[in-house]
Amino acid sequence: MSKSILLLEDDLEFAREVIRRFQVSGSEYHVIHFSNFQDFKSNEPASLDLIYLDLGLPDVDGLSTIPYLRQKYPDAKLSVLSIFQDEEKVFQAIRFGACSYIWKSDLKDIPETTRVILEEGVLLTQNIALRIIRHFQTPASKNEMVSILSVREKQILDRIVDGETAKQISHSLGTSDGTVRNQLKSIYRKLEVNSKSELILKFKR
Repeated sequence: MSKSILLLEDDLEFAREVIRRFQVSGSEYHVIHFSNFQDFKSNEPASLDLIYLDLGLPDVDGLSTIPYLRQKYPDAKLSVLSIFQDEEKVFQAIRFGACSYIWKSDLKDIPETTRVILEEGVLLTQNIALRIIRHFQTPASKNEMVSILSVREKQILDRIVDGETAKQISHSLGTSDGTVRNQLKSIYRKLEVNSKSELILKFKR
């Protein structure tokens, strides 16, 4: 059974090459091409199996169209085709619902790529996969680490780093020494440290 593929791509030369590769491969894919989002909106297909989305559309930010496309075609796979080598765009696209993100320069065999996405549900080129791995291997920033703390725990952390004792902190925050010590234990656990000195060393400005 023929699969319906939407190609939202404003680079007409690139789009023609993609369509040509589908045609010469003999694969049973029906490719529907629009060069801008408005034309697509005026002629929306009833159903789709896969959407190839260029982020650099002339009339709209491609990222902003992903939630709409995911809602309109919940069963379709959505793959970004892009020249943008921007990690933030990769993560935004995936957060919004893209199952694949492919740099155009990495796209060698579009029919085979399409088959993999439709069968496996996801595809990341090697370059994209390496960037994602590097992102998660990068040590978290101080802001990211303290984001898991409560407001009161952050207040205590700031005072500990500034050199205040538990007694001084309890006085300035209007609470008991025991409460401060219990919250400090919670901070140690969340931030994976074992002592006040280790905490200060980790977060000293």
